[in-house]
Amino acid sequence: MRITGVKIENFGRLSGEKFEFKDGLNCIIEKNGWGKTTLEAFIRIMYYGFDGEGKRKNIRENERTFYSPWSKGTYGGTVEFSVGDKSYILTRIFGKSEKDDTFELLDAVTGLKSEDYTAADIGLRIFGVDSDSFKSTSCIGHNGIKYSGVKSDVSSKVSALPQSEDIAGFDKLQDVVTDYLNRHSPRRATGLLGKQKAEIAGLERSVARKEALLERLGREKENLSRTVRETDKITEERASLDKEAGDLRSLKEKSLIKKNIEEKRNSFEGRKAEAERLLESLGGRVPEKEEISGAEECLSGLEKLTARAEAASGNIGSERLERLEIKYGENPPAMDEVDECLESVQIVQQLTGKTDILEGQIAGKTDELQTVKRESETARRAADADKRNRLKGATGLSAAGIVLLAAGAGLAGVWYFLVYSPAVLKAAELADTAKFDIKRDGLMTAVALILVIAGIILCIAGAVKRKRILGTGPAMDDGLYERRIEESIKSLRDEQERDREDIESRESALKAFLGRFDLSYYRAEAEAVLYAMKAEISEYRELREDNILKLREGDRLAAEIKETEGKLSGLLKRLGAEIAGDGTEENDTGKNTAGIRRRIGEIKN
Repeated sequence: MRITGVKIENFGRLSGEKFEFKDGLNCIIEKNGWGKTTLEAFIRIMYYGFDGEGKRKNIRENERTFYSPWSKGTYGGTVEFSVGDKSYILTRIFGKSEKDDTFELLDAVTGLKSEDYTAADIGLRIFGVDSDSFKSTSCIGHNGIKYSGVKSDVSSKVSALPQSEDIAGFDKLQDVVTDYLNRHSPRRATGLLGKQKAEIAGLERSVARKEALLERLGREKENLSRTVRETDKITEERASLDKEAGDLRSLKEKSLIKKNIEEKRNSFEGRKAEAERLLESLGGRVPEKEEISGAEECLSGLEKLTARAEAASGNIGSERLERLEIKYGENPPAMDEVDECLESVQIVQQLTGKTDILEGQIAGKTDELQTVKRESETARRAADADKRNRLKGATGLSAAGIVLLAAGAGLAGVWYFLVYSPAVLKAAELADTAKFDIKRDGLMTAVALILVIAGIILCIAGAVKRKRILGTGPAMDDGLYERRIEESIKSLRDEQERDREDIESRESALKAFLGRFDLSYYRAEAEAVLYAMKAEISEYRELREDNILKLREGDRLAAEIKETEGKLSGLLKRLGAEIAGDGTEENDTGKNTAGIRRRIGEIKN
């Protein structure tokens, strides 16, 4: 994993800062209070989020509050980094709380959203440790180093200090006090008092040895006088020897001068003969310095042109261009064609989502249809049961009417038999007891008639009610709503089928298009493949145009080289420094620049 760049919108005291990191050691050297610790905290929080979210009372422990921008701008920034062979752009914008934060991870090559990491696990998955371990290993700020050299009560106060400079000052003061106590401790041999005590003891011993020292001093003075006399004698002898040595050096120098003169004379004769030989090789003419300088400049120009031509020819037909040429040939697809394919991919994605939605709608409509059918069946059964109950009532009316008719008819028949039959009348006449009661006869007749009429009415009412019940149809067509749902399901299935046909048609065209370049079609990867193809086509066209320019540059350089070689040949003829070719080229001047330069150097010398 490597971080290549950081951009801070607003974070603590840092605002609008950009940093680019190269391979190797990257140093950021700024004065105290600039924000180096804030930069370290920003990088960590971009991967792990804030610590101390619930500690609202202690602003130092609640990092979200502590690093809130001083300038009140956008709270957050961007980190560019790579993991393995993939590069990413991580952007985080922080709000008042964690739920207000935004997290975005993009692929730095395609610019598309990446799902490789999430806000919750990006730091743990990349570095393999949690936030606390990260702070104590991979990324340690100066505030993360705790001071533990004093008692707990002092340590707690020292740990609360905002800057490490104060801690260093405290340590320095403590060292001064400790050093002072050590130096003035009477129990330490290396202390100031101990040294003074040792010095006093030494002085006392020196006083004790005073007489011995005075005696020794007398002997040393005598020895010194004897040494001075011997030294004066040696000095006189040395002066005599120096005079003799000077005479010998003078004789030796004269001999060496004579020998040197002889050697120079011999060298001069040899150089004179060499000069005559060189002059003869130059045709008896010594070239001017301007001619030699002109030949050297022309040769240097030829070498530069040759190097440029070789560099240009070396870049022609690069390996990347050859691979793209094999893949796309002489006529790569137009950008519009690739854009149409990208549009088809996007439409396929939309239609795929739409078919999934339609499938859900069809399932919902099917469930609704089954529910309606069950409810219709339940309602139909309830209506049939109600009709049967009402038919029972109509049948009861008819039965009651028949009973009343039978009762009225029976009453009339019995009364007629009892009152008006011949046997009864004859018996009444013999007994002279037969008397006719008009009121009684009329009442019995009325009762019988009422029963008959009531029976007829009940029979008619029962028949009418039965006919009405049997003739009553359903209040509404229960099958109409079911048919409407079935038509809706059919419409959704037809639309789904049309979308699937459209998807199949577009994907068939995409497969054919990608197949032209030996690429396989996968729905999930098609968009990325087409974007990569666009980038390759653009690169291919740029490489081809650049290659054409390099070929033209090579032709121009070849012509310029030929012209320079002709000019150099003329200059070499004037200098008498022509170089013979090997017969493999028409003009070998440009092939033997090292030999020509060596020959010009000889002439110049």
